[in-house]
Parts: sequence; C-alpha cells; structure tokens
Amino acid sequence: MTLLKLGIVSLLGRSLLDAILPPRCPSCGETVGEQGTLCPACWAKLRFIAEPACERCAVPILQAPPGIVVCPACVISPPAYDRARAALRYDSASAPMILAMKHRAKLQAVQAFGAWMTRAAADYRSADGLVPVPLHRWRMLHRGFNQSCLLARMVGRTIGLPVLDQVLVRVRATPSQQGLGGVERARNMGRGVFDVPERRRSLVQGRKLVLVDDVLTTGSTLSACAEALRRAGATNVDVLVLARVVRGDPMTISSID
Repeated sequence: MTLLKLGIVSLLGRSLLDAILPPRCPSCGETVGEQGTLCPACWAKLRFIAEPACERCAVPILQAPPGIVVCPACVISPPAYDRARAALRYDSASAPMILAMKHRAKLQAVQAFGAWMTRAAADYRSADGLVPVPLHRWRMLHRGFNQSCLLARMVGRTIGLPVLDQVLVRVRATPSQQGLGGVERARNMGRGVFDVPERRRSLVQGRKLVLVDDVLTTGSTLSACAEALRRAGATNVDVLVLARVVRGDPMTISSID
C-alpha cells in the first residue's frame, strides 16, 4: 500500500472514530449536542471579522471612512493578490480548532468553518473558481489531506464554484513556516515555489480566481501563489481564509505553520 493510501486510510479511520464518539466541542473538548458545534463558552470567545476591514488584506480597521478602505500597510506595500476576506481573527479562541484540524485531522468543525468562510466570501460569487493553496507532495503524503482543499470544497459546494485543486502545484519543498517572522517567511516563499503546469494553464488564463487557505499571517504564501497564477494568465486573484492574524493579538506569527 502506498504512503498516500495509508494516509487516506488513517484519516478515514480517525474521522469514523470521531463520528461514533460522543460529540465534543472542537475547541475545548467539552461534550456538545451536535458534532461540529461549539460549546456556548467557546462560541462566545470567537471574534468574527466584520466591516470595516481592509479590502486588500482583511485586517480589521477601527475607524474608517465609507467606501473602499485600505490599511496603511497595504498602501505602502500592496500584496500580490487583489482582495482578501477572512472569517475569524486567529487568536487563542480560534487557533486550537484550526491547529487540531490541520495537524491532528480533527475534522468535526470543517462544515462550520465552510459556512463561516462562505459568509465572508459573499462578494466572490462571480469568480470562476476556487484554488486551494497546495501542499508539497511529501507533506501531503505525511499529512494525508490538504486542509485548504477541504475548506475550498465546503465553500464551493455552497456557492456553486468549482474547486480547481490541480491548477496550482508546489514544485519546491520549503521548511516549515513555524518559528519564522515576516521577513523570513517571505524569503522562504521566494519565486519558484509555486507554479501552474502547462497542461492546466487553460483553466487559469483570463479567469477570476480565489485562493483558499486556512490562515493568513504575513501573506507571503498567498502572494507567492497569486504571482504564479498571474504568470499563468489569471486576470484577478482574490484570497479567502478561515482566519487571519491581527497585529496586537496575543497569537504571534512565529507560532503558526
């Protein structure tokens, strides 16, 4: 049996076990009434991102004039993508659920994650497709699944957009982003990490695409993906994430992979 098949079998086994055990809050582990729902205490702690927020990077802005709003950081150094939308702030309330999904294959909350992201993506419905941020094949073999692809499928199923999970590939393995600051993350995601295979370029050329990922930290990974899609002919590249880091929150970017 191949490593990929072993990973899939292991993932399915864990998902089946989660399904037959008593439903628990994906954040704290307390027993809840329905699988994938949060207990009242954890739900109350979640901080959803609402307007006003920066059009380019989705960071909340305390006071903003009406109309298009762009934060000072994006005015000085615009990201490679056009717009970004995020459902949640990445903090001590949201991080345990996201990390449990990503590193321990705890998938009970994926459906809820997809619903939250769908609300954040209300103005993306005219896009041509969703593009999950890919994993390198060795990390895919180790993890057994791509959390970005799972989230994209949840959103795509709701808003009727195709998930183009073969369009973008990670052609070069990079060290884990965990423990790296903003400058190191950008250097880690230098040009040549992502590419669109020649045989897939017809799916990209002239299209409006939405990159999907779990967490937006400095934006270096998503910018590298957007640059690869633009080189392949995409006319517009937006971003949709489950959560984003907000400067000043207790979670630091160096703790995120």
